[in-house]
Amino acid sequence: MYGVASKSAFAITTTTTSVPVAVALLLATLSVSSLFRPVLSEADSSEAALQEFIICRQCGTDIADSYYIETHKSPSATIYSNITLFGKRGVDLQVLINPIGIQFKIVNTPKALCSGVGDWVPADSWYPGFAWKFCVCPQCSTHLGWIFEPTLTATADRANPSNKGFYAIIVDNVLSEKLVQSLMVSPDLIQS
Repeated sequence: MYGVASKSAFAITTTTTSVPVAVALLLATLSVSSLFRPVLSEADSSEAALQEFIICRQCGTDIADSYYIETHKSPSATIYSNITLFGKRGVDLQVLINPIGIQFKIVNTPKALCSGVGDWVPADSWYPGFAWKFCVCPQCSTHLGWIFEPTLTATADRANPSNKGFYAIIVDNVLSEKLVQSLMVSPDLIQS
């Protein structure tokens, strides 16, 4: 746990967060979300300005851009909600349960920077006709979700999804860039 200081009218107070210092330092110096977004028209730019980059909760590595979140409804979803998440309206959040009973809140995106590990597994897929493999943070190897690929194209030499495949990102294992930035403190606020 790390403390974040804030300056009030009378004193400096400290609140506790679970954001690693590395995340705060990374975001203080670098924002790469614009590298993943296409060039947008003026009409589209106001919507894109509300969206944000999604980072690994453990180490702060850039994982995905909320601009690309899309819907892949799973017939296995126990809960399905259309919400505003990561600065994007209309995000389809699904709750899925794996064969051993663990629940995961996930969102889908066709583009992400997490690394696929292991072999493609066609059994126990939440998406019929798709094989899956684990997806981990390329920096710290935290499990961030899964890659899903149509079974016909899920070959041993395919590391990333094709244009018909996608990533399922575990919401509880990532943070939004703007949330972390809101928790950061300027050195000027700490001085009295």
